[in-house]
Amino acid sequence: MAAQATQNWTEEQVRLAQGEVRLMKGGSGDPLVVLGRDNGSPGWQEFHERLATKFTVHVPTHPGFGRFNDEEWTWMGTVRDLAIAHGHLLDALGLSSVTVVGLGFGGWLAAELATMRPQAFERMVLVSPMGIQPKDDFVFD
Repeated sequence: MAAQATQNWTEEQVRLAQGEVRLMKGGSGDPLVVLGRDNGSPGWQEFHERLATKFTVHVPTHPGFGRFNDEEWTWMGTVRDLAIAHGHLLDALGLSSVTVVGLGFGGWLAAELATMRPQAFERMVLVSPMGIQPKDDFVFD
């Protein structure tokens, strides 16, 4: 893992068996993972900075969505596959019993990951999660 230091956070590339993942990290305290939307990472935001006053905030770019060797991630065909890759990232970072904030598409990923690894989560906050459909009825805007 090569880290690039900046003022309040670091950026590093985490190597997994499947490929590299870009990770921004800042703050101190209990670990908190922010899984972002499907439109890519806008970088370290005020939102992250505020969370970092109480938590060690980890903000990964979704595997295959960033600027690193996307061809390494071509095996992923479903949201479940992407959630599995995020599970491998949690393992690589040594994170367990973590709080996760899922935004939009990241909320769908967090929910999918929780079905596979419920023990990995202390708390989960889903903000406008995509893809979650109730068995009966419809989710209205």
